[in-house]
Amino acid sequence: MYPCIERAGLFPDKLAINDKGNLFTYAQLSQAAAAISAELLQRETDLCEARVAFMIPPGKNYVATLWGIWQAGGVAVPLCLTYPLPSLQYVIEDTGSKIIVVAREYAAVLDEYCRQQNIRLLMIEIGRAHV
Repeated sequence: MYPCIERAGLFPDKLAINDKGNLFTYAQLSQAAAAISAELLQRETDLCEARVAFMIPPGKNYVATLWGIWQAGGVAVPLCLTYPLPSLQYVIEDTGSKIIVVAREYAAVLDEYCRQQNIRLLMIEIGRAHV
């Protein structure tokens, strides 16, 4: 387990993130990360250091996604929000990512590419995870 995630459990009611005026405690952040981890794992017990690319804007979901990937045993590969598709493809292919987590606003950018390459696309929304 990562020390930052372990320490979060010591302060469940403390403010963890102020995301544009929306306040989230460590407990809420940990709960969101656990949901993302469970969605990533499906029926597996560990991603075994599989690369998981993610395209999430800064804020609560970024941290929850990062923690969720780590909790699932994956290696997080952040994707630049402003890169054009060819640059994103390069990073995804270079890292060998077979799962990509995106915020709703970036799903359309990678949807067709993921279908063509047989890459699992997981869309994250505040409070929910969608495949």
